[in-house]
Amino acid sequence: MGSGGMKTRRPSSNKPAGRRAVLVASGDLREEANRVCWPAQKALEADLTAAFARAGWTLERGHAPSRARGHGFIAPTASAGRRRRRWRPT
Repeated sequence: MGSGGMKTRRPSSNKPAGRRAVLVASGDLREEANRVCWPAQKALEADLTAAFARAGWTLERGHAPSRARGHGFIAPTASAGRRRRRWRPT
């Protein structure tokens, strides 16, 4: 189970989605900012899970939190960082 009692999505399920939403927490490119903000994100996800449940929906995380990174935001790829550094506004 993910943060705040939220289920983590399992891609092996072949059942119809029904009233289900998947949450993807994008975070920040700065790992330290993600670690600092993670407690607030967990609280937000708990509130969202409860609100969705009251409306008859199941809210699931699209990805599991990472103990190694210390947060549950999706991680940027190395290539995304390289693209960002090369980009120049016109």
